[in-house]
Amino acid sequence: MNNFLASLKMKFEPAISWHKAVTDKAWLAPVKGKNHLIFAMIMIALAVFASAHMRHWQFDQWNSERDSYFLGDTPLFTTTDASYFLNGAKSIKETGKSNSFSALRQYPANRDQPEDTDHSLFAEPLLSVMLAYLAPDASQESLLKTGNKMLPWTAAFTAICIVLAFGAAGFWAVGAVAAIGGSLSMSYLVRSSAGRIDTDQLNLGFFYLVTALVIWAAKIRPIGLAIGVVIIAGLTNNLYSWWWSKDILSWGFLGGLVWLSFAIHGDWRRTAGLAALFIVTSGTFWAGGGVSVSGFVGDGANIGDLILPNTYSTITELAKIPIGEVLYSLTGDVWIGIIALIGLAAWAFVHPVIAIVFLPALMLAVLNTVFGNRVIFFSAPLFWFGVGWVILTSGRFLADKFLAGANNADTLSDKSQKVQVLASAIGIIIGLSIAYLSSGNPITRPYVPQTSFSVPVVDGFKRVGDYAAEQAASGQSKKDPVIATWWDYGYAATLFSNAATLHDGGSQRGLPTHMFARALLSGSQYETARIIKFMANEEPEALAAKGASNERINQAFIDGPRQDTADIYLVLTLQMARWMSSISSLGMWDVTTGQPINVGGGSNVLSYQRLRCNGSSAAVTCNGQLYDFSKGTIDGQKALAGAVQTNNGRVGPRANYDVKSGFYVQLHSINDRPFEDQIIKPVLFGSTFNQLFFLGAYDAEYFTPVFDAFPHYRVYKVN
Repeated sequence: MNNFLASLKMKFEPAISWHKAVTDKAWLAPVKGKNHLIFAMIMIALAVFASAHMRHWQFDQWNSERDSYFLGDTPLFTTTDASYFLNGAKSIKETGKSNSFSALRQYPANRDQPEDTDHSLFAEPLLSVMLAYLAPDASQESLLKTGNKMLPWTAAFTAICIVLAFGAAGFWAVGAVAAIGGSLSMSYLVRSSAGRIDTDQLNLGFFYLVTALVIWAAKIRPIGLAIGVVIIAGLTNNLYSWWWSKDILSWGFLGGLVWLSFAIHGDWRRTAGLAALFIVTSGTFWAGGGVSVSGFVGDGANIGDLILPNTYSTITELAKIPIGEVLYSLTGDVWIGIIALIGLAAWAFVHPVIAIVFLPALMLAVLNTVFGNRVIFFSAPLFWFGVGWVILTSGRFLADKFLAGANNADTLSDKSQKVQVLASAIGIIIGLSIAYLSSGNPITRPYVPQTSFSVPVVDGFKRVGDYAAEQAASGQSKKDPVIATWWDYGYAATLFSNAATLHDGGSQRGLPTHMFARALLSGSQYETARIIKFMANEEPEALAAKGASNERINQAFIDGPRQDTADIYLVLTLQMARWMSSISSLGMWDVTTGQPINVGGGSNVLSYQRLRCNGSSAAVTCNGQLYDFSKGTIDGQKALAGAVQTNNGRVGPRANYDVKSGFYVQLHSINDRPFEDQIIKPVLFGSTFNQLFFLGAYDAEYFTPVFDAFPHYRVYKVN
């Protein structure tokens, strides 16, 4: 083995010698010295402070506009997944495990699941466990305040971990630029800002912390110390897996460890031993250390012979974005992104051995083409490192040229170190300033995140929960309260109502999502009620057992469920109208053929197209076109099937025209003031969603109004 490796090294010796001759320049080597290290520590402290301060500042902005961000004294959240972890924490706080929350998900499938007596906290999400132990009690207010208070601390921790990774590589000062740019990059800030109670807040920190420990384990010469560090690296990776179970990242860490250890020490036994220790202590390789790529790029999660639409195609964070948008997201400016790429390429040429360890971070940006923009933020610190390194190195190059002009050797020797340190300091200050001002900050880019759901809608879920509890307490109902709404609301609906839901962010690819979308878009309120009633009382397999036959599926809805155990509350919101293109792409779908249902123009997508109308007579100008409601024409052409005016969600004057397949116009007012005007296709106009939410036109045989908070939400009980 040793002979083979020696011969292999001999073959590459000419290339190695050439590379050394080209790159053996003082201004290309990592900056060293006590003064530079002190300066680097100051810059690092500034980067850490700026990262934490941004999240604190965001929460201060929330406090200044409490009506938009707080439900009473309870701060809200900026990711739909926040309620998943909060529900888990609430359940752990109350019972020591999350079984009670699990039983309310995907109703009725989990309703009668046997209790897991061998349950361990290690089976719970680490974020839920932390929230449960840090929060004073299990109330929504306590959990949400705790979750939001964590964010500045996790942001500071992330900045420190980024510094450690690049510091381990020998670039402490440039690591400060990477830390401030990476932690404030919009690609990451939107995933770790105020209200973002999700694993992303530490995903970046853990990634770079494990990278730092791997570099140190590989570089350290005393084998005993190297063994100790690699064990810590493995245990940290294990903790990372508990925090965010994407174990495929472990292979990148392992590859970096093996490569760097052997490249530095040339000892395959040492390398193999360290790798084995990392594998054992990580505990992430036994199940294959992988991730299901099909879960991100595959078609629908089919059930039996039913072919479902791909819900992931409707999720924004899984969309693939062009390279220009990637660079802008990472650095705040396309040209800065290009400079970052140039800097990274130059740095990798000068320091190829250490650069390979950071290759996984770069690959996560490239994997935008597979996983969508979900993971590009992992590359943000690396890109800003490229910017910082190229600025620093350019300054040192100019300083070197300045020193080369000195005639006196004593003068050159005396000034060399001071000038190099000064040039480095200026370069880092410039890099740090660019990174800060180009990223999210309170001065030039004052980004304040909006809550995932409006305060009135969240309050609506709370009202449903209170109403259901009163019904149960008074003996008027002995059934389980179940909220039927779009899957994005699933976790939050349970958190604020303590009621079960049909689907949520962890089950949106299943049959209930398609069937609920189909129910919303049905032109028959009878059919809508029958579908929801069936799905709230039968598991998806009961419908799949009917086979790929629309006739048998429809008959199952007509026959109804075998038992009726649920009080079903249908919650419809204005935000669902904004999501209609996604809802329709999943609902206007034939599960027996796996093909979309054409609603016009060869598409299955419906949407509320908003109009900007001016005028008060029968003829008004909307979006630059003349709408004549006395004739049903647009720019003189017969194009309308009907028009309707509403006030406070109640139907007023309406008209029908001769073009039965034409568009419908809806003119909405609130308290007699214009609110929103829309033009929609006839399929959407006649849909249960439109009739119940926008027009308030319900069939009392199938639906009973419970709460009317139009235009925010409306709640109906399914009869």
